[in-house]
Order: sequence, then structure tokens, then C-alpha cells
Amino acid sequence: MDRTLSLTQAGQLALLLDMVDKRAKVARATEDGNVLYGVARHFVRDPERAVFLGPDDDVRDAFLRVTMRSGYESFWRVSDLMPETAAGSARFMAYDW
Repeated sequence: MDRTLSLTQAGQLALLLDMVDKRAKVARATEDGNVLYGVARHFVRDPERAVFLGPDDDVRDAFLRVTMRSGYESFWRVSDLMPETAAGSARFMAYDW
């Protein structure tokens, strides 16, 4: 598996890192047209135990912990979110709800 990080992917990760750093309110559009709202918290290695990443873990293999408006904790795979941050995608973004 090619683990090269492209310039486009680096930009997508930078957006996600900025959201986490700011604890940004976020919105994510689902396949069925619903929109989920929450607050970006931090990256975890294992969503079952919310284990933080280690210094040598690849963030692309991690999950973003998001506290939903309902209070429910959700974990979204970073590799799924990266293309959703692409310009023109409007599937996942910082959004002040």
C-alpha cells in the first residue's frame, strides 16, 4: 500500500488539525442528505477505547472524536474525512451552528 502523502492530502490534514486545535464546531453531510453537527475534539487510535495517538502513529489511520450536539460521542475515520474537506465537496467543514 502506497503511504505517500500528497500535497492535496497534506492540505486536507491541515484543515482537520486546525479544526481539532480550535475545537471547531463542525458539520458533516451524510449520504442520505442529513447533516450531523458536533465539536471536533481530538484524534484517537481506537474508537472503542478512545486511545490517543502515539508519536509514531499515522494520523490517516486514526479517528476524529466528535461530540455531537446531542452529547453522543462519535468517531469518524480520518481517511474518510480527508476527501470530504476538499474544495467544492462541502461534505465536512467547520460550521458555526
